[in-house]
Amino acid sequence: MDDSDSTSELLRNAAVAFFTGQAGGARLRGWIAKPRAVDRALWQQSSELGWSSLLLPESMGGSALGLSEAALLAEEAGRHLFAEPLVAAAVMPALLLAAAEHGPAPAWAAELAGVLTEGKRVLTVAWQEAPGQLDLAVPVCELIDGRLSGTKHFVPACEVDGVLLVWASHGGEPSWVHVDAQAEGVQRSVEAAGLGSQATLRFEQVRLSDDRVLLRGDAAQRARLRMLAGGRLALAAELVGLASGALALALAHVRSRQQFGRTLGSFQAVQHRCVDLHMEVELAKASLRQALVWLDASPVGADDRQLDAAICAAKARAGEAAVRVGREAVQLLGAMGFCDEVDAGLYLRAALNGNAWLGGPVALRRRFAAGLADPTRPMLEAVHD
Repeated sequence: MDDSDSTSELLRNAAVAFFTGQAGGARLRGWIAKPRAVDRALWQQSSELGWSSLLLPESMGGSALGLSEAALLAEEAGRHLFAEPLVAAAVMPALLLAAAEHGPAPAWAAELAGVLTEGKRVLTVAWQEAPGQLDLAVPVCELIDGRLSGTKHFVPACEVDGVLLVWASHGGEPSWVHVDAQAEGVQRSVEAAGLGSQATLRFEQVRLSDDRVLLRGDAAQRARLRMLAGGRLALAAELVGLASGALALALAHVRSRQQFGRTLGSFQAVQHRCVDLHMEVELAKASLRQALVWLDASPVGADDRQLDAAICAAKARAGEAAVRVGREAVQLLGAMGFCDEVDAGLYLRAALNGNAWLGGPVALRRRFAAGLADPTRPMLEAVHD
């Protein structure tokens, strides 16, 4: 076993121990159709384990691990219904802050990295401006004369006292700026999403100084590509975990539940359905492994069509698998599956949200096809076709 295998094994063991000990599905009961805030106690404990700073360089107080380790952690989080925003509030902000270490505001980047590492406040990324966007090279949200104006949609884990990393135009260049969620002029509308919440943010002449610009121009664009690709990869892993967890729940039920003096799992029709679901999960795992193989060969953020295609394929396959297995688990559990007291519905709600966020299967497969149709074209051109 090499050092990377040893690190992964230690990380997995620590994650499983934490999830099974303190973060079970029972705490998620009663939140159907209601926005659920981040469990701050659990979030801080997970930050103390080093999960929020997993991708930060050592110079910023992080562990300097890679997306392979983040994917491992996200998969276990999905399998155990952790439900706190590891991808949205740890993976994606860390990728941006790591890129900002040598940007125009290194002191701010270091301070925000400390906030992320400490875990007392939640950092989240606000980039999307319209439904269905897989990317946004030129944001409409704009910082002019020290005032930020615009609207952002589908912002996950947006806490009242949170810190926002906002994709905006500044001085004619795309830029990343950071905004206090409690700043005057920030309007926040929150709704339920999966097992948590998402927000629509409106910035109305929010006063910001120029030193809050973390990245601008080409560096900001590269950071955006890396953040979105890394976020999709980690989310694909979380969806694989959700599919695996839902399948394990369904199998446990059909092995123990009896009907007409026999276990449900002894009926051939049920066995065939379970085999189909097992194949869905295995194909999703294989797609995720393929993306991780391409990741080892080419760093995320490079203009690599095969890597981007592999990540899109993994996210699309994992999202569909998680939704299908979640729905089948609800059906296999019968009337119990529709009850809030059973975890099957939780797996399905998380899968439906994760399948849509950062691109649904149809949109990702179109991106996959467009990206591979002409490998000589720059990535940004294919994105906007």
